[in-house]
Amino acid sequence: MKRAAADVCGTPSGYKRGCRCTPCREAHAEHTAAQKRDRVIRAAADPSLVPHGTQSGYVNWSCRCTPCCEANRAARHSADRAVNGYRPWTDAERDIAMQDRPIREIAAELGRTYHAVLTMRYQQRQQQERQQLQNQQRIRSASGSVLTAHKEAS
Repeated sequence: MKRAAADVCGTPSGYKRGCRCTPCREAHAEHTAAQKRDRVIRAAADPSLVPHGTQSGYVNWSCRCTPCCEANRAARHSADRAVNGYRPWTDAERDIAMQDRPIREIAAELGRTYHAVLTMRYQQRQQQERQQLQNQQRIRSASGSVLTAHKEAS
């Protein structure tokens, strides 16, 4: 049974559902801080859990080893290289974004962030699916009108 929106307001679930009221934001902040504390405790008990050499190791696990620090620095600086951020996408850029290559490589080539390319790919796929669905509906309606005209002629 689904809970009413009022039942989840002020909880991390309310925030996940899109509510951005102060109680929901505070509950979400508390929840994520507790998750991070739990990760740090688990990492202290078993250091092999930390994904070393990644930005996640630095940010989420509070690891300050040299590989994690370097990965975090590189990730922060890669966002600085997004020279085309917030500019409209051209058709050529959309075509490049849909190529079967690593997203980071495409983002660097286009001067966009990783997430911008990821989002564009998602939007393009959604648009393609909508167009395919519309084409199928047109074919069905056209074949239905042909059948109706055939029945009326008989």
